[in-house]
Amino acid sequence: MSLSRRTFIEGGAAAWFAAGVLAACGSSSDSAGSDSAAGSVPAVRSTAVAGGATEAGFDAFLRGRGYTAAAAAPLITGLAFNGGLRYDDDVRALSERTYLRQQVARTEDVAKKATPGTLPLFSIIGLDTSTPALANTATDLVLEYLTKVVALDPTRLRVTTTDHSSAFFPRLAQWGILAPQIRLRPWEVAVKDGSGSGYFAPAGHPDAPQVASYSVEYVMPDGSELEIAEVTHSDGAGRSSGGIGVERVEMARTGKTPQWADRLAELRRVVQDEAKRTGVALPPGLAAIAG
Repeated sequence: MSLSRRTFIEGGAAAWFAAGVLAACGSSSDSAGSDSAAGSVPAVRSTAVAGGATEAGFDAFLRGRGYTAAAAAPLITGLAFNGGLRYDDDVRALSERTYLRQQVARTEDVAKKATPGTLPLFSIIGLDTSTPALANTATDLVLEYLTKVVALDPTRLRVTTTDHSSAFFPRLAQWGILAPQIRLRPWEVAVKDGSGSGYFAPAGHPDAPQVASYSVEYVMPDGSELEIAEVTHSDGAGRSSGGIGVERVEMARTGKTPQWADRLAELRRVVQDEAKRTGVALPPGLAAIAG
């Protein structure tokens, strides 16, 4: 029986631990704030403020590091895939020192609307991870933001992936994500699933991505896990990106998950406003998601 990504995360993954692969990152002599842990990333300048709220979002954090914003793509794509709605960020818009904040909506999420944290419209902030060096930098930036700015407890972070992402395990350990917090899926299962947390290749995607990945989850107060980041990574032969889910990070920070219905009106407004402004037809995905 195949093991879906969601079943794997929600049902537990102890049986899939691979101690031999993870042993190398079981301990670290460097702290997350050391030069060896953060690579070329400068020391933290953003700080958490009273009540856990942060001074800046991930986009502002990145601008403080010298990054500039790439132009987001329209939410309406005009393509048959995903009901004509934007599924993810456009990796082609990214370069080494840019980030992309993109609104997306996924028709497949209708089937998951009762799952806490699932929203009909959400935002992702992505970075270029098309080479090992860029993927390492993105890993450091994402984890520094999550642990130092948002001030999430590193012991409550989890990573789900395959052994094809093992090169990142020592780096994750330097940010407090140790061997017992990393769950391995069999490579063939992740490839067959294609939804991330090991391998990203959504069926029918117009760009046909086929790239290894790792996801970052956060253990919520009720013990459930919420995916808050996904880093796909390439070896330089293709394009890939990685980053955070803006609303998901806020859910992890506050411990509160809004309901699916709470954001349906915003989805309708955003799509209808864009259609009116650009003169394109309303995409069928809007009705599929919002009714």
